[in-house]
Amino acid sequence: MAYNQKSSQSPHLSECVIHSPGRSKAPVGWRWSFWQGSGAGGADVTTGNGDAEVTCYKKIAYTDAGQGWCRDSQGKSTSGYAKSKAVTDSECRTQCDSDIHCVAYSQIAGECIIHTPWRLEAPASAAGWSFWFGSGGTEVTTGDGDNWPSHKGVRCYKKLGNAFQNIAEPAHTYANVGKGWCRGSGATSAAGYKKEDTFTDSRCRRQCDSDKHCIAYNQESEQCLIYSGLSKAPDGWSSWSGSGTGGTDQVKTGDGWSSVTCYKKIVKQVSDGSRRLSAAAADAGQAFLV
Repeated sequence: MAYNQKSSQSPHLSECVIHSPGRSKAPVGWRWSFWQGSGAGGADVTTGNGDAEVTCYKKIAYTDAGQGWCRDSQGKSTSGYAKSKAVTDSECRTQCDSDIHCVAYSQIAGECIIHTPWRLEAPASAAGWSFWFGSGGTEVTTGDGDNWPSHKGVRCYKKLGNAFQNIAEPAHTYANVGKGWCRGSGATSAAGYKKEDTFTDSRCRRQCDSDKHCIAYNQESEQCLIYSGLSKAPDGWSSWSGSGTGGTDQVKTGDGWSSVTCYKKIVKQVSDGSRRLSAAAADAGQAFLV
């Protein structure tokens, strides 16, 4: 389901780790080291552990979610980006493979649509693609059944697993810095943007995850506030100008309002003691040394 590869200037120190929870021994031809997953015996791979010397790649698979353009259970479309000139199904799928934010794609008659609910723009590497903000969808569950003659054959393909996606990017975590609206020194407020639209805490947090400028967020009563230090907002959001001076020091604590909590974004750090290849793959599998 996934693998790690660690390179070295010495070929004798290069390692390849194959994660295969269903296996009990290595295949013929490999020099191998077998271990059972530590802890709870994981059956999936979701992320790397942050070790800068090794990368985790997870095998990707898709399921046919049905005829038509990709939608959620309420018929809403996610945000995403598209290209309309001579894109084959294989090229469209490859684009979805390469984008860790892609959850599904559709392709027909040279047009490719990539669904990325938490992106605010097309990736810099996707030259020639046009971004759009969807109608509020945050997931893909089905095709919309579109059977117009000009759209005949279009289907929605939903990504099941993240052939092979780099999932070793540092994971964002969040610190609870206190009750209330996020504030900096002297009760200053960072600039940012907000929206009211049936927001849960997890959906608001994912918006902060997707925005490289986001330093903190509040979520209350279906409202999501993103503190970015920038007084501009993506389409569909309302911006406000803050009173801070810039940087992550714009958020240090909450202002004490009891019904809301301030969560400040931090980047997970990996201690030197955990920088072992076996620890990076500690859920379940085998290490095949080549």
